[in-house]
Amino acid sequence: LHANLKARCRRAVGIECVTARHLIAAQALDQLDEQLTDEERAADALSGVELVDGDATLAASHDFSHVYVFDRVFSAVTLRALAAVLARSRWLVLVSSKPPKVWRTCGLRKAAPVARLRFVTTGRERCTCFVYVNQNY
Repeated sequence: LHANLKARCRRAVGIECVTARHLIAAQALDQLDEQLTDEERAADALSGVELVDGDATLAASHDFSHVYVFDRVFSAVTLRALAAVLARSRWLVLVSSKPPKVWRTCGLRKAAPVARLRFVTTGRERCTCFVYVNQNY
């Protein structure tokens, strides 16, 4: 939602593997839609937003240019499965809370770290994130 509204991207996809969290996201999208200004509504501000109730690790690949992974609580098994999908995907930028050594250990070797930053989530959690570029592109 934030990517679509702030950066005016053509498409923003949120994949949530926990149905309860997916429903929270869907409710937030509905509430946001109700709060749009006439100008935002005319510009179809939320047209590129898609919310998916599913498991991102089960996909053959993902067709996203920029990937943000809220992976602070992911198990090693989940990280390895996601690394395998990302290794097959044509992403350009990856943002993750996991440091480079973790992704390399999980098999994602094409992720080149370019930045480390601190931020606060919408849930007011303080995080350190790493920004990676796909060194194959």
